[in-house]
Amino acid sequence: MTDTPQFAPASLRDRDGFHVEIDVARERGDIILDRPPLNVISMMQRDQLRVAFEALDADPAVRVIVLRAKGEHFSSGGEIRGFLEASPEHVSRLAWNIAAPARCMKPVIAAARGYCFGVGFELSLASDFRLVSETCLYALPEQRLGQIPGSGRRGTSAKDGRHHAGQEHRHPLTADFGSTSMRLGHCHRVCPRWRKLMRLAARSRRRRDGALQAQIAVAVSILTFAPIRLDNLATLDCERNLVPSGAGQALHVVVPGEQVKNRKRIEHPLPAMCVKLIMRYLREFRPHLTTKGNTALFPGKSGGAKWQNVLRYQISRTVYAHTGLKVNPHLFRHIDAKLYLDRNPGGYEVVRLVLGHRSSATTRRFYSGTETAAAVRHFDETILAIGNRAEEKVIGRKTKKK
Repeated sequence: MTDTPQFAPASLRDRDGFHVEIDVARERGDIILDRPPLNVISMMQRDQLRVAFEALDADPAVRVIVLRAKGEHFSSGGEIRGFLEASPEHVSRLAWNIAAPARCMKPVIAAARGYCFGVGFELSLASDFRLVSETCLYALPEQRLGQIPGSGRRGTSAKDGRHHAGQEHRHPLTADFGSTSMRLGHCHRVCPRWRKLMRLAARSRRRRDGALQAQIAVAVSILTFAPIRLDNLATLDCERNLVPSGAGQALHVVVPGEQVKNRKRIEHPLPAMCVKLIMRYLREFRPHLTTKGNTALFPGKSGGAKWQNVLRYQISRTVYAHTGLKVNPHLFRHIDAKLYLDRNPGGYEVVRLVLGHRSSATTRRFYSGTETAAAVRHFDETILAIGNRAEEKVIGRKTKKK
């Protein structure tokens, strides 16, 4: 056995591309990547990050370490130029530096959103817990440059018990969003943006402003799981359109046919996370927006339901403020359809039922062709899987003969 490598500590007097915050009251130390706009990680920064993790691990005032980043992106990866300028000796210890979170005795939480590429991905994998937003995008783009991820990817991925054959080689070349990454075991939890809105709402000193943020969080969560039209969303009534089931543990959004554009009744069961959000909004925030007797889910200032144009503006403004994307409420329908068809090429009937189209022709006219690339990927993966299974059977037979 070789001794544990010891390297000269990098100076933390002038931290390169990050800073450290310690919250003594919460016994928490944060390492915050801070090189806008993409938080590129330099060679010097890798050394300094190792020292920062070791210092926080040794600090008795800290019980948990959080690795996060400023801005919309966790990190787009390492500085390529640094590899060309670094000595072989320096490059040889990259894996040791980036594996620093894994060596900490204290729990390390990596909180990521946006790009989480290359060394950023490897730092995340070296952490004990990985929390991401829906916008988080994992990838190892250095492989496209002919480089093997050299900062610890192979070692840290070994901790992941949910990897399956083939995924180790396939997914680093592609980009995995939060939901896919959770399924593959790259992260432990995907935190939707509306949860952030609810946290901001709870911290707001102005009750009405906080309640309005909570209101938009509820509107966005409903549009995500029940992509109804804006006129139906704005006029949702707590008593008529939110129907409880399962001893009050579940909620269905129900809109009678006479209130729908195509006269077709709408019924969408909501997932538990959405129900929990709505219940909290009704209990803690909605009372600050209306008077007794108003049963509108989204009450307006003058009583009754909020005007459609006002709700449209507030949703679009909030989405843009938190994502930089220009999204109106109706666009949620197209986004949901595109996401579903990307995962399930040709699944027009499901999309038709969810969006409430009268005929499949309408659905096909809108979305046919948008999932072509996904269909080709799905086809290739299916053929490859069949080939892999056949190869495994052949190898198994040869082994038995021996």
